[in-house]
Amino acid sequence: MTTLFLDIETIPSQLDWVKEQIAQSIKPPATISKAETIEAWWRDKSKNAIDDEYRKTSFDGTYGQIACIGYAFDDEPVQTVGTHLQMTEHTILADFAADINSRKITKIVGHNVFDFDLEFIKKRAIIKGVKIELPFLASKYDSIFFDTMTKWSTQKRISMDKLARVLGIEGKGDIDGSMVWDMYQRGEDQAIADYCADDVRMVREIYKRMIGGAT
Repeated sequence: MTTLFLDIETIPSQLDWVKEQIAQSIKPPATISKAETIEAWWRDKSKNAIDDEYRKTSFDGTYGQIACIGYAFDDEPVQTVGTHLQMTEHTILADFAADINSRKITKIVGHNVFDFDLEFIKKRAIIKGVKIELPFLASKYDSIFFDTMTKWSTQKRISMDKLARVLGIEGKGDIDGSMVWDMYQRGEDQAIADYCADDVRMVREIYKRMIGGAT
């Protein structure tokens, strides 16, 4: 019986056609009607609007890409795959699969783990042709999943960092997920890996507190 603690870091789509499609679909807000105001919007704000929409592809495994996978089995040390930006996404997934597929996973723990991490990994694994033996087709309510976000509250979303702080667990510090793409572009691969590993550490500590384990 093995518990898997899981977290991933993602970046926007690296497909040129996705970027082009986003650029072509962007339009000024419907509240703008004057010609001079529309012209000013295209000149001053359209670039940021395109960038904002492009960055959102990092939330969807159909288009976005995995930059790092952090995970740990039970109380074993946290591991990360994707610490070198030269690694292809296929290699990241294949290395993760090589370790995961050799284990009998009986519990998967993460923060929004079913709707985000597993969903993203599933899509990218299919696209890249990598077989990962995780229960992607199971119901999100299956007992194999322990989502610290929904287990804490079914009514309101809470970030992992806020939940950690409430429980007196050391938080993330000055980095958050919105910074990963900028870090990636600057070549800060180890910083991304450290951030991902820290998320795994936090979710494991949160899990233990929630089930009444170690404080």
